[in-house]
Amino acid sequence: MSFGVEYHPVAAAEFVAAQAWYEQQNVGLGDRFSAAFEATLKRISSGPHAGTPVAVDDDGAVVNRKTLVGGFPWVVGYEVAGDIVIVLAVFHQHRRPDYWTTRQQ
Repeated sequence: MSFGVEYHPVAAAEFVAAQAWYEQQNVGLGDRFSAAFEATLKRISSGPHAGTPVAVDDDGAVVNRKTLVGGFPWVVGYEVAGDIVIVLAVFHQHRRPDYWTTRQQ
């Protein structure tokens, strides 16, 4: 069973900015980033609880997780709500890696 995927509005903008930056660096690289991102989302939607836990609540339940985008130094930060994966952030793994953990849908 695959989970549905929704985006926080800021996460969607983060993805668009990253894709545009890669395309500006080298024609076609933005498309490669997009394909790697889509493959990552497919992997997340197929096994959302496999991502690395980032934050837990007071009861010890995982609130947020993250997964690397293959071939790029980018990460997808997300939470699982029922049968939906909510993408909360798309961020470079070496720049403020935990800024998004308090972002909510």
